[in-house]
Amino acid sequence: MKLLDLTLNYRLNLIKKSLDLPLKGDVLDVGCGTGEISKELSKNITVADIYNYLKVDNCSKVDLINPMKFVRILNNCKLPFKDKSFDYVTFIDTLHHIRENDQWDYIDEAVRIAKKEVILFEAKPSFYSYFVDLILNKIRYGYNFKVPLCFRQIDDWSNYNVEIVDVPFWYPFKHYIVRIKSNG
Repeated sequence: MKLLDLTLNYRLNLIKKSLDLPLKGDVLDVGCGTGEISKELSKNITVADIYNYLKVDNCSKVDLINPMKFVRILNNCKLPFKDKSFDYVTFIDTLHHIRENDQWDYIDEAVRIAKKEVILFEAKPSFYSYFVDLILNKIRYGYNFKVPLCFRQIDDWSNYNVEIVDVPFWYPFKHYIVRIKSNG
């Protein structure tokens, strides 16, 4: 088993437990990457990213029954959906890959299109999280994978409901969840 598979499987189980998956309703996963985590978020999933990295060669029967709809995001801080299009909008280890100046614009967009809640699952900033995130993404997406690394401190979320994710002492990343209720 490859290192990426080990880290993906552990992280997927951590996310499932932390978010009580699958979510009930229509879900948009922003920054879906390969879609390997996205497909676990909900039966009704739409995925969005700036490029289509979805792994079509890893499709299971579930994927064929419930295929993910992919929507390309342009780099203009807009999510191309109507107001209140999804019950939930998720950013799973994604927000830190958006330029710091643009992060709040994307969150505002997510709140606009969410009926219930926007859920952010993020790594706490540390030297290790910067380094390993960069290396794992270079391995997974290729050497030319260039995105910002703009981790936010937990204090940046003081106006929101923040949950610290319980991880074993040996797990190198510390994660947190931010839940932002929609206005709808």
